[in-house]
Order: sequence, then structure tokens, then C-alpha cells
Amino acid sequence: MTTTSLPYFLPFLAAEEFLASDAELRSPPQTVGDDQLEWQLNCQKREGNNIDISLDLMNYASKLYWVSWKYVLTVKHDVNNEILKQTVMNSTSFFSSQILRTLDDPLARSDTLTVYLSVRFYRSCVYDLSDLRPNSADFPIKLCSENKVVYVPRAILGFHCAYFEGLFNLDHYTEHSQQMCELEKGPYWSFILILYQLHGIDVDLRSVNSQIFKDAVELADYLQCDTSIQLFEKHLLTLANAAIKTWFLTADRCRMVKLVRKILSVMTKDEITALTPHHQKYFSEVNMKDTVQDIMERMMELL
Repeated sequence: MTTTSLPYFLPFLAAEEFLASDAELRSPPQTVGDDQLEWQLNCQKREGNNIDISLDLMNYASKLYWVSWKYVLTVKHDVNNEILKQTVMNSTSFFSSQILRTLDDPLARSDTLTVYLSVRFYRSCVYDLSDLRPNSADFPIKLCSENKVVYVPRAILGFHCAYFEGLFNLDHYTEHSQQMCELEKGPYWSFILILYQLHGIDVDLRSVNSQIFKDAVELADYLQCDTSIQLFEKHLLTLANAAIKTWFLTADRCRMVKLVRKILSVMTKDEITALTPHHQKYFSEVNMKDTVQDIMERMMELL
């Protein structure tokens, strides 16, 4: 782990003009600090002509990042027409990007939008997983799907993941052994997302790629990592009804009891009927006994 603190701080400045015809706009990358981190201002159009404004970290492979920072975000239609000015000072992690603001259809009254961003980084913390380090990154794991290796604290893995706790009880993986563990299941970035959580670093899951997030949920279940499962469930409970329904079978398989019950509570009668024993294709995939009972109780409520 490396830490940078005051008086070290460098301003990060970006100003970009976003046109109504643009789907996405990225500023040129800027390098900040001793860690040579590269950042980009990113404006991306979403459904309903909403625009997400984010700060993206470019060269973050095999490292976990946390920063204490202050930023000023200003959005204008023109020089004299300022529609937003936001000043924020907080601490956050960076798993590729951080959403700063979502604007609701800002181009409705203008064809052009200019986004100004000024950032000061006051303190940063970096966990480097790329090399073997005694007592801090002492257990090598190979992600076979992408042929990449990371070095993770054995103590953290054994404490949070029942899969690794059982592994470390084998003679093959004694305390001082440098025998590499090969994980056949799970993409690299999904595992990195789990490592953020195991190191106690919060991640804004709204900014995480949907496939990476889905794979991370499946991997956390495979590794029997209750810490990550609970954090993923907490995020999923905030989704809109249409999105949350698609997670029913995964929630059941990963023992996310609160999520299962939330999904059932927003399902229609037809959607619940599709989960009953008369539709074996779906019902046979349900794992938890409590889920079966919850389905039947919800069905009775809708009669």
C-alpha cells in the first residue's frame, strides 16, 4: 500500500463542449501525481437524453485506488447561462470511474453544453496487487479466463471467503507456501471488484459495467464471500422495478433473501404464476425452500 498526503496535490482541469449529436465525449487524459494516474472527463448520453458526467481512471490494472478530493463541476449552455455549479469534497474509491452528476435532458433548450471540471487530490491510497509482498500481498491467484495474476493478502481471503478458508486448510497451501491458486471461474475485473470490497473500499456500483457486476455476483457466490453478496444485494435493492425483476433466479441462487422478497412484492399476477409448479421450467430452478414458500404466499395475496 502506498499513501500520498498533503501538501501534495495537483489540480486537474477539464472543459469540454458536448453537442446534441454526441453520444459520448471524453477529454484528453491528464496525468496526476507520483502514481502517474491518468484521468479523463467523460460525458455520456443515456436513455431519455440524460447525460452522465463522470471522472474516469484509465491505467488502474492490478491496483485498488482510494482518494480524498475536492471537485467543482460547472455546466453551462453558454457563457452567461449557467445551469449547474456543484462543489463536493469527499473520499471515494475508483473502480474505473466515478459518476459526478446525472443531468436530466440538459440539451432540451440548447444544442450545446459545456462542462467544466476542476479537481484537487489531497490524499490517495493505492493497494498494488501486481507483485508479491510479504504480509500484505502474499498469495498469488491466477484468473485463468484472462491469464492474469494478482497477489492478495491471505488473511483477507481466509477471513471473508469460505472457499479460501477451506483451501488454506489443505497441506498444499501451507502458511508460507507460495503455491499459486488457479481460479477457472470468474473474469479478472469481477474479481478485482470483489477485492475492493474485501479491502473495505466502497465502490459506486452504479458506475460499474453491468456484465462485470453480474459476473462479480456469480463469482462472490462461488467463493462463498458473504461480505460481497451482502453489498451487492444492498445495491440491487435500489434498482427500479423493471430492472430488479431480472435478478430473481440469481437472487435465489445466491441466497439474497431480502432481494427475493422485494422482487416478489413488485411482480404481477402473471409473473408470479410463471414461477409456480405449473411452470416447471422456472420452478425447478428455484433453490431456497423459503423462496418456494414466498412464491406461494405472494400468489395467494394476488388471488
